[in-house]
Amino acid sequence: MFEDRNYGPLVVLDPKELSEVLALPENKKRNHLISGYVDYELKQIMCFRGSGTSLAIPFDIFKPSGTGLEPDFEKLEFIDYGLTLKLGEYEAAVDAILYEIDEDYRNEINSDINTWEGKKNALGDRKKVFN
Repeated sequence: MFEDRNYGPLVVLDPKELSEVLALPENKKRNHLISGYVDYELKQIMCFRGSGTSLAIPFDIFKPSGTGLEPDFEKLEFIDYGLTLKLGEYEAAVDAILYEIDEDYRNEINSDINTWEGKKNALGDRKKVFN
């Protein structure tokens, strides 16, 4: 499959979406993935957040979907203003990824859950981020 190379190409969010993400306040843009590449040797996706920080996402957090759909690591994309990571037909919500592997994000969400805004977010009652 991909044994003959170590890294996939650098993939970047759509330019229009990228400019809107980069215009967000610092505390918001860190929750958006704007670019990245697959490291086949280490079996991880190296991503870059809107804030400029990096994030290594191990392959093994991507479990098959309920219908058996598996991630295709050769088809990495960032969509929905960097709020969704796409691997072929397989899609993963960035907030779920961050909750799984970013302790600061998880602590922020867990402490926020006790506020009205946190409860609305936990229920999925979010307004559209961009117009």
